[in-house]
Amino acid sequence: MASDGLPITITVKNQEEKGSISINDELSEIKKMLQQQEQQMTQQMQFNQKLVEELQKVSQTNQELKQMINRKDTELIGELRKGLSESKRMVEEASASAELEKKKTWWEKLMGK
Repeated sequence: MASDGLPITITVKNQEEKGSISINDELSEIKKMLQQQEQQMTQQMQFNQKLVEELQKVSQTNQELKQMINRKDTELIGELRKGLSESKRMVEEASASAELEKKKTWWEKLMGK
């Protein structure tokens, strides 16, 4: 091992390249790759956390918008009902007035009473 100070080499028979490979070099390369993967994983986790936070904000905003729409709908329905009641009252008054006008004698109609 490297701590013992004894270098270890492995001879690999490869068509492209013949030679000795140091286990220490290979282990160092593997360690670098693992560190890169760990950094990428950490970045991905941070990105995921930010994404979750943004989704929570969007969800909260969506909920607030739904509540606001429901309040507006309730207000509009109330105003429509009030308008319909007023219209109905006016129609009833006009109808009652027309009934009174029908009941007048020709003399009262002529005199404008």
